[in-house]
Amino acid sequence: MANIGRHDEALKAVREATKLYRTLAKHNPGTYTPNLASSLNNLAGSQAENGQPHDALQTVHEATNLYRTL
Repeated sequence: MANIGRHDEALKAVREATKLYRTLAKHNPGTYTPNLASSLNNLAGSQAENGQPHDALQTVHEATNLYRTL
């Protein structure tokens, strides 16, 4: 969606995906933590594209910390 200029919709979708992966990773971290980290990385990109650099920085730090545990 972001590729066609629908940044707000893309941000909403990636937030929802991240929320779902958080729940899945909580219950099955070995399987879903990589997906959560990837989703957080996508969320950070969407936040940056939507003029939310502070939020993007926090989100990418969270993703980086998760990647380090893998």
